[in-house]
Amino acid sequence: PLIIRYTTGFFIKSIPHRFLPSTYEATIAFTAAIVNMLAFAIAAVSLYDLTIFTSMRNDQTTTKEDDTRNNTMNYYCNISKTAAELFCVNPAGVFFTSAYSESLFAMLTFAGHAIAARGLYDTSLKRRKNAKSNRSNIRLVPYFWVLSTLLWALASYVRSNGTFSSIWLMLIGIGQCFSYICIAMSAKQDDIDCIRAVTMKCVSTLCCYGILALTIAAPVFYHDARG
Repeated sequence: PLIIRYTTGFFIKSIPHRFLPSTYEATIAFTAAIVNMLAFAIAAVSLYDLTIFTSMRNDQTTTKEDDTRNNTMNYYCNISKTAAELFCVNPAGVFFTSAYSESLFAMLTFAGHAIAARGLYDTSLKRRKNAKSNRSNIRLVPYFWVLSTLLWALASYVRSNGTFSSIWLMLIGIGQCFSYICIAMSAKQDDIDCIRAVTMKCVSTLCCYGILALTIAAPVFYHDARG
């Protein structure tokens, strides 16, 4: 409602009245349709990016020839295109073009996941390059999680079920801690300094991802406190 109200006020002030509906209520409905269709289109594009980068990241473990790689990329593009098309023609499409919050929620949620998928893909590429050069330059919490968290927090502000993204983010942090522990165990480093370093790294990781998760859930806490 807040976005629709401010966008309607912008249209009334910037567009001649002869190009707008005759009543204020009709202008609100017109604005809601435009905002929701724009958000719906951005959500479809974000879903395309999310699908293709997730597929590419899962396929990085194998080395392929150029022709095979091109065929694989075409295959991933077709899958991503199909996913976006199915999203556009889903039976609940009427809710994405009406004055509901589904379009805005889908746009913010998919955009956050698309940024995360792109970031995870870039991070996996850097890890492979660093492994070949014996370098380590991986951040405790990569920057893309911050951008994704901001979008998911806005999605949680739009709809309360956006808070579930915080659970997924905490699972990512817990998985990262298990990764640290498994790497230390595989290296058979059981001295006190190694255990202390791994413990500090796990605690720092959980704290960072916990702060991000609380940021996502903050709008719901604010709504409950405000009533």
